[in-house]
Amino acid sequence: MNKKTLSLVLKFLTITSSIVGIIKLIMLPVPFGGAHNLLYFTLQSNIWISICCFVGAILIIMEYASKKQIFKRWMFVCKMIFTICITVTGFVFCCVIAPTMPELVWNFPNVLLHIVVPVLAILDFFIFDTQIIYEKKDWIWVNIPFVYYIIFATIGYVFKWDFGAGLNYPYF
Repeated sequence: MNKKTLSLVLKFLTITSSIVGIIKLIMLPVPFGGAHNLLYFTLQSNIWISICCFVGAILIIMEYASKKQIFKRWMFVCKMIFTICITVTGFVFCCVIAPTMPELVWNFPNVLLHIVVPVLAILDFFIFDTQIIYEKKDWIWVNIPFVYYIIFATIGYVFKWDFGAGLNYPYF
């Protein structure tokens, strides 16, 4: 199996795991389930990586059909950004959240969203997205989603959005 085909499989598995995890998490009973989960970086980063993988999958299929190189450098940089976002999500879940709340977090949607999706995205990144040489300036862009989320969560705090269980902030 060549790298493009393997990447296509990994992208579809990432998308599927993310969609199933998001739907299942939203369907869990409140306070742990519900639409308020869309306010968390976890679900947002799952949505971002899924969109990125969806676009990437379409481009791979188009490359197979046209036999032309379609991917541009900036597309690989975008994938790197969202792969890092989902990796941080997985790392924080495994090293910070799960050890402090093990009885609450080990369920099917959380495993999909915090472990399966990050592992699949990381594998896809190292198999397919290392076709280019990343430059130091590329790494600056990685900060954008995190700065965005700090601003987003701050707005939520100020306007008293319900992040679940009556809390107006996303993380302890």
